[in-house]
This record gives sequence, structure tokens and C-alpha cells, in this order.
Amino acid sequence: MTIPWQSMIKCNIIESKFCMIPRLVCRLALRFGCCAGVVGLWWLLAGCCLAQEITSEADALARLERLEREIEALRSEVAARPESACPESPTREGEKPIPKEDVIKQIDQRIASERWRHKGIIVRPYGMFWTSLVGSSSRFTPSDAALYMLPGEANGADLCTISARRSRVGLAIEDAHVDWFGGMEMSGKVEIDFMGELGTAENKPSVLLREVYWEAKNDCFHFLIGQTKDVVSPLEPGMLNYYNLWCAGNVGYRNPQLRFERFVYWNCRTRMEIAASLSQLTGADFSSVDFSGSYPVVQARVGWTIARDTCRFPVQFGFSGHIGEQRYDFPSEELAIDTWSINFDFSVPLSDRCGIRGEIFHGQGLAGIYGGIEQSVDYSLTSGGSGRSIHSTGGWLEFWWDWTSKLRYCVGFGTDDPHDNDLETAQRRKNSVIYTNFTYEFTPFLRTGVEYAYWKTEYQIDTPGGEKGCANVIEWMWQFEF
Repeated sequence: MTIPWQSMIKCNIIESKFCMIPRLVCRLALRFGCCAGVVGLWWLLAGCCLAQEITSEADALARLERLEREIEALRSEVAARPESACPESPTREGEKPIPKEDVIKQIDQRIASERWRHKGIIVRPYGMFWTSLVGSSSRFTPSDAALYMLPGEANGADLCTISARRSRVGLAIEDAHVDWFGGMEMSGKVEIDFMGELGTAENKPSVLLREVYWEAKNDCFHFLIGQTKDVVSPLEPGMLNYYNLWCAGNVGYRNPQLRFERFVYWNCRTRMEIAASLSQLTGADFSSVDFSGSYPVVQARVGWTIARDTCRFPVQFGFSGHIGEQRYDFPSEELAIDTWSINFDFSVPLSDRCGIRGEIFHGQGLAGIYGGIEQSVDYSLTSGGSGRSIHSTGGWLEFWWDWTSKLRYCVGFGTDDPHDNDLETAQRRKNSVIYTNFTYEFTPFLRTGVEYAYWKTEYQIDTPGGEKGCANVIEWMWQFEF
């Protein structure tokens, strides 16, 4: 954009060039002996142009000086203003001035959200870079994170592995509103990591679909369609291991489902949650020959959340369970087994800095939710078996303590114990682990942690290579979230 005083100076320069023409004509007239009248006329014109040029240049310089004085005065006024984005005194009674840093942060957040807005809906990318260094005194399975230990005599070699496959990325869909049930906020998510089973090497992983769902919720209702965490046993231990006590006391996976939840407020401090879902489980122990049952798996939970004045964290507990059918098409026969469970979960903060939490389960055919040490049915593809569905009992317990706002300590125990009477050809009899870890949060985005765990997996007597696998496992991890 051209500033007015710049345009004025340009015009004066153009006028000055045109005023040179009469002077040139006069010089030519004198050289070739033109008449005095003509010469006088041209000098008169030249004098007028020169006078106009002098006057225009003087006005331009005067205006330029005035503008420079005004700009300098504005700079002094801006420099004299306070750093706070708001006046020192509140604009309304009881309000406080907003710091400049908070205003800038809010503006940046608004710009970021507008940048990813599409058709009135915010699309927010997120993710985590997660790298772990794991050392173990014996081999475990899978190859880069522990579900259970392999028999020690045949697989007792030490190992050390570095993995970045735990890293994950996702898109969150937010800020969509519908008028159902008094108004509900809709959102969604799609999230993947690289822990798929088809990867042929540590640096050539395959993608694993973790979560993909759509939901609508308000203070009283919640609807969800897609794949996410199961309704049963909803808590997560604070273990650093990627599998987080699966096959060692923690049941519940991420399965496709249709979920409905109702929140009932008994009073201003107590809320009851009633959840139910239709879902599909898979028998992870024979994933190549397993199929869903003739009807969906039904999951349900009733829980309570109780707020307290003495602690900023609420007390939470609940009862849950599931029932369904799982089919297996083995080469020699087809089996249909029942899968069911009953579960109890609780989280009791003892103060603002420490607390205990845990879960207990009992059920049958639990491989689809990582129970029974990933064993649902007593069968062997080579030697047959009883074909019985395997019962199992287990759980986990954890104590956590925040030493500071950045340093957290956890110690816990987990176990999964299939019933021996159901085991004939199935090999794993019991799996347990004791763990302790520290995590330190440098920033809200960057954290590190160190964990020690002692694993013990017991096998049938006729297991090749030994009756048990024991290992001391140390893990050092780094996480950067965005």
C-alpha cells in the first residue's frame, strides 16, 4: 500500500522532470538566434515551473517532518504501556487481570484449532514417540515386550532389545453438536501404532489399529460405535511394559462394540454409571481358526464415582462382566465354547499424592480379553485335547505415590492362574509379576521412566525345556507426546 506522503514526493519528482523542458528550449533558442520575445516567453514559463517545484518540494519536506514526529510520538506511547494485556485494575468487580502470556497462549490455541477446522468440526492430530530399551535375564514372548516368560532351560539366554514400535499416531474429531437428549457433543478418534503381528523385523513393523470410534455424550448419556476399550475391567495399571499386565492379571482389550452408558447422580458428590455393550471377541490362542459366536458378546458394568472434600481425586469402584460364545474350526472338529467373566475394579486415593487401585476377575474362555494367560480352550493342533473351555482367576494390585508434581513411583503385583483341572494339552499353568518403577515428567510433553520387574511363568510338567520360566526384566523408556 502506498503512503500518501510517498505519492506526493513521487508527483513532485515527475513535475521537476517536466520543468526541465522550458530550460532546454531556451538554450536551443539562444544558440540558433531566436527572437527576444520568444526567449522571454519561455523564461517566464520556466520561472513558473521552478517556483511550483520549489513550493511543492518545501510542502513535501514539511509534511514528511510532521509525519516523522507523529510516528516517534506513537512509538513513545506504545513503549510506555504496561506489559499486561489487560488494565491493572479489573474491568469488573471480582475479576482479575489476565496475564499477557495467557492471552498469547489462548490466541495460539485458537489459531491452531482454526487451522484444522473442516466443515465446522475440529480435526486434531496427536501422537506419541515411544522408544524403550529392555534387558531380560531370560527370553519372553513376544520378542520386544513381555506377556509371559518362555521355559527357562530351553530359552534361558539373556536378551536386550530396543523398540520404537510402541509409537502411535491418531486423529481426534471434536466440537460437533447435536440436539439429542437435551444436547450432546459428538467426537471421534482413529489411532494406530506399529505393534502388528505381521512385522518381519523390529525395524519393519506392521500397523495395528488400536481405536476407531464415534461417540456422542453429555452429563447423563453416552453412545459409542466402533472399536475401543472393553466395558469390563476399565482400569489400567501404571506398568511401563507395553502390554501392561495382560496375561498377568489385567483383563480387557480393545474390541469392536456398540455401547450405551447412563449416568445417574445420587447427589452432588455421588454418580452411578451403568454401561452395556454388544461386542465381538477373538480367541487369541488360536487366531488362525477362531470365529465369532452365533450371537454378540454382551458386556456390562455398574460403577460409582464419589467426590471428597479431603482429596482432589474421587473414589471409584464397580462390578462388571460379560457373556458370549466363541467358535473354533479345528482341522478335525468344530468347537463352540462359552466365554464369560465377573470382575471387580476399584481406585481409592489415600491423599492428593498417593493411592491404591486394582482389579479382580474370574471367568471362562478369556483369551479374547487377555485372560487365562491367552488360553481359552484346552486343545492342541497336533495331539487333540479335551476341548474344554479353560477357567481362570486372577487380578492385580498397585500402590502409586507422587513424590513431586513431576516424579511418580509405582509398585504392584499381578497374577493369572488357569485352573489345573482344565489343562491337559494346554501348557501355561500360572503367570505372575512383581514390578516397581519411577517416571519423571520433564514437561507436559516429555517423560522418561525406569522399571524393574520379576516375572515367573509356570508350565506343565511335560513342557519341553523345563517347568517354568523366570526372568529379571529392566526397562528404560522415553515418551514424547504431541
